[in-house]
Amino acid sequence: MAYLHCHDCDWGQDDFWSEDGWNPEKATKHDWEYTFKDKIYMDHYFFEDSNLLDKMNKDEDGQVWIKGQDLLAFELRRRANLVENMAVKTYEEWKSVKDSFVCPKCKSNNLDID
Repeated sequence: MAYLHCHDCDWGQDDFWSEDGWNPEKATKHDWEYTFKDKIYMDHYFFEDSNLLDKMNKDEDGQVWIKGQDLLAFELRRRANLVENMAVKTYEEWKSVKDSFVCPKCKSNNLDID
């Protein structure tokens, strides 16, 4: 639905959850197919901003890939972190707290949703 973030610091959270839209269960179901793939080719920039550098492999022609089970494990850890750090879970909750909600990191009220 919407990405909530602060304009005064780098805090942000993933999209609001909804039963019919995005939610961690639906997103994670899709990722299970990674387990059965030997090689998943990815842009090397993906590895630079993650903790997957030690899992990165290169073919003879320089194409970058990762084993499916390593990508699945990374995605599950990433999603668990997103769930743990949700400050406002649904859009309905956001509507009820937006006038009093402050950034969990810097305590600013300069928040926005995209």
